[in-house]
Amino acid sequence: MSQHTLAVLDQVIREGIALGVGHHVLEDTELTGREMTLDGRRLVNFGSCSYLGLEKHPALIEGTIDALRRFGTQFSSSRTYASLGLYAELEAALSEMFGQPTLVTASTTLGHLATLPVLVGDSDAVILDMQVHASVQMATEVLRAQGVPVAVIRHNDMRALERKVRDLSATHPKVWYLADGIYSMYGDSAPLDALMDMLARHERMHLYVDDAHGMSWAGVHGTGHVRSRIPHHPRMMLTVSLNKAFASAGGAMVFPDLESAQAVRNCGPTLMFSGPIQPPMLGAAVASARLHLSAEITELQARLARRVAFMNDRLAAAGMPQLVQNDSPLFFVPAGTTTVNYTIMKRMFGDGFYLNSAVYPAVPMRRGGLRFTVTNHLSEADIEAMVRSMSVHYRAVLKEHGLTMDDVHRTFRIPPVGVHPLASPEAVAAHPDTLQLGARREADAQLVQAPAVALPA
Repeated sequence: MSQHTLAVLDQVIREGIALGVGHHVLEDTELTGREMTLDGRRLVNFGSCSYLGLEKHPALIEGTIDALRRFGTQFSSSRTYASLGLYAELEAALSEMFGQPTLVTASTTLGHLATLPVLVGDSDAVILDMQVHASVQMATEVLRAQGVPVAVIRHNDMRALERKVRDLSATHPKVWYLADGIYSMYGDSAPLDALMDMLARHERMHLYVDDAHGMSWAGVHGTGHVRSRIPHHPRMMLTVSLNKAFASAGGAMVFPDLESAQAVRNCGPTLMFSGPIQPPMLGAAVASARLHLSAEITELQARLARRVAFMNDRLAAAGMPQLVQNDSPLFFVPAGTTTVNYTIMKRMFGDGFYLNSAVYPAVPMRRGGLRFTVTNHLSEADIEAMVRSMSVHYRAVLKEHGLTMDDVHRTFRIPPVGVHPLASPEAVAAHPDTLQLGARREADAQLVQAPAVALPA
């Protein structure tokens, strides 16, 4: 990251702190999952990535306590030397869930740093979606230092990807495309069907997908958004997070074959030289995996799906724009500049609602928006009240900055909201509006200050 980019980033964060929307410390002595306390005010939490609400599930709490009592607070050893039996139990359960060899890492970020340098050869080439998560981009810097060519394409631009894959396949044995299953800022998805078609047509193309935000709330046994839409291709590497909807800690690398899994297990730098997931959270992860393999996971998924549909319905009824509308529990309402976003957030805090924003450098300059989530801790009444607050403050702040809804539609190149105000969740699901991110062009070149990187979840 250049000194100029660092200076701009520091300015963006300082502005958020000054406006009271960043670097908060919770004042709660206990959490329910629904609310939290900041500056003496109780806020309904629309900023959590624990989508299924499992962090308060009795089975996970008991699994944590049991592991803590049996193994203590830590087992301090590299896995190259020794690891607790809980690791083997967890990896066996995850492999059963995915039907593929699975390796657990201390975090998804460390998983990328373990996996990519082993699987991507010196003669290979890499293509990044410009919105792929910062942790993936970080790992590709290791590849770049080894001399691997790294190209960046505009977000979900399949025409550009096709050209790059075709050109690079002429000179490289493998061409890796790195993407997210669910993108952490916009909440949209990679065009998975198109990618499967490309894999069928380009034998040197390989796919590396980070489905951290898609894990648990979708798919059989909660295997995630990607696996709910496509099978595990022999040339696809899938990574997920155990630290969001899975409600424990760590990451999981899902391999196409045992040979690849063993190579990363033996040679992955962060597996050799980093510490493990500690016993309490391993206990939680094992308990979560058991829950994912039970019938209860489908009930939890269905409950969340109803809340997501209700949120889409309420946003449409309020005339609030979305960059893309889908079944993801992660939402993005486009707004504009950092100041506009922070001001809306601050006023919603005042109404008792906590949410995040997606601003530079996570998204291109002047293309920021309100980023918020839905979890099973929230009720329909919570969602209704939050959207009402957002609608009021969104329009007021735009007006104060001399902006209109038409300006937002033009800046983000999206059509006006077209869902009938009285649309039901079923109608919204059956007739989604035309805000398809893959069909639009990304920001003009002058708006793209640097490859976008994701802010912490």
